[in-house]
Amino acid sequence: MKMKLTTLLLTTTTLGLLAGGVLAQTSPAAVPATAPAIPALAQAQPTFDPSQLPTTRGTVRFFTLTPRGDVDGFVLADGTQVHVPPHLSAQLVGAVKLGDAVTVHGLRAAAIPLVAAMSVTGDASGQTVFDQGPDGGPGPGKPGHGPPPPGGPAGRSQAEVTGKVLMVLHGPRGEANGAMLEDGTVLRLPPPEAARLASTLTVGQTVVAQGPGIANNLGRMVEVRSIGASHNQMAQVQAPPPRTARVAQMATAAGRLRRRLRLAVQPLTQLRHLVRKTDNRIWSEDQMRYAIIERDGTISIILKETK
Repeated sequence: MKMKLTTLLLTTTTLGLLAGGVLAQTSPAAVPATAPAIPALAQAQPTFDPSQLPTTRGTVRFFTLTPRGDVDGFVLADGTQVHVPPHLSAQLVGAVKLGDAVTVHGLRAAAIPLVAAMSVTGDASGQTVFDQGPDGGPGPGKPGHGPPPPGGPAGRSQAEVTGKVLMVLHGPRGEANGAMLEDGTVLRLPPPEAARLASTLTVGQTVVAQGPGIANNLGRMVEVRSIGASHNQMAQVQAPPPRTARVAQMATAAGRLRRRLRLAVQPLTQLRHLVRKTDNRIWSEDQMRYAIIERDGTISIILKETK
């Protein structure tokens, strides 16, 4: 039986984070099926200069929509996909329109036509959108600021689309997460399902896709539930768990960890007393063995996972 040894060193700061962590969820706002005109929103200047990164220029051919209805980037006329974090959806569509020339600074993928943008400048508007993270300072980059994203679950309805695959779409880490048809329709699939159905998503392949969709003046998106070369060759797509379920799972796991280590309500001094009291005994639960040891004021949690 092989054993994997992992050691976690918890300082006072780490313990405080474990004790006081809070998971939160914000429900997306309902948005009309046809997105209203969105005014440009000001952003603070970034801490780092994105112009030091590689430059990509081109003309926006299509926007890419997420299952929630956010715009998370666009496709240039030369087929390059530019990924922009979806929390910048409102700022992006305020600065860039379909057909606009843009200047992008960001990281280029090595083997696929993908750019993870750090800044996007609309040459016509002269406005630049910077990626400073969802909490990049006060202003519209933070959740709850600015107009809602164009689209949303409330405006979704069951849809069926047929067309040829123009390109495979990717997430910011390069994982395939769907495809774009020749008319600009975005097909979204969970990355594991996109990998499983890679032969169906081949460029030039005609596909039929069914699932809840969004259509507005920015584009069309279908969150695929079944797909195939024809109605007689449909494959079911395993949907990801709802966000509420994922958050609940995370909360349950975090609560279990806090209970096991007794860190939720005990300060560091009490934990030290607990370590001495248990005399470094080994607990066993769910195929996991662990010991709590204190050396030189540092609490070490030693995990041995059975494989």
